[in-house]
Amino acid sequence: MNSEEYCAMQSESIQQKILIIEDEAVFRMTLSAFLRQNHFLVMDAQNGAEGLALVAMFQPDIVLCDLHMPVLDGHQVINIIRKRYPDIPVIVISGVDNFDEIRQVLREGACDYLLKPISQWQVVKEAIHDCLLHKHCESQNLKELEEHRQALQHDDFSASRLLQM
Repeated sequence: MNSEEYCAMQSESIQQKILIIEDEAVFRMTLSAFLRQNHFLVMDAQNGAEGLALVAMFQPDIVLCDLHMPVLDGHQVINIIRKRYPDIPVIVISGVDNFDEIRQVLREGACDYLLKPISQWQVVKEAIHDCLLHKHCESQNLKELEEHRQALQHDDFSASRLLQM
């Protein structure tokens, strides 16, 4: 089993917590129902401020967020999550199809960007899976790197050989 298969198996074995931050009630309820049918634990918020409060309480594995909402918009939400909870990936789901705004959102730290209306719901599930897999594998890689660093710190011969290579 390679590391990618291991990461995929690990990320699927635990029920994932998802927070939806979306001001359009019908879309929010439809998305929630789809995710619950796919065995995710789902919480939802109708604006950015409520969403950030739920991030603090719920500690989701991933956040799905609209861009244009009352109170705090998606840009503000992404920036606050990046600063306070850098390990929580954010997927933006928005009707905004302006390339400059999409690029800005991705630079702000969004993991992915999906365009509304959603016609292929499987795309949402795949985007969530990809972001969670990336998050989990990145965490595993950092742990492995730290183990190697500590081992080299105590083994001068191996550290010298590595530097020579």
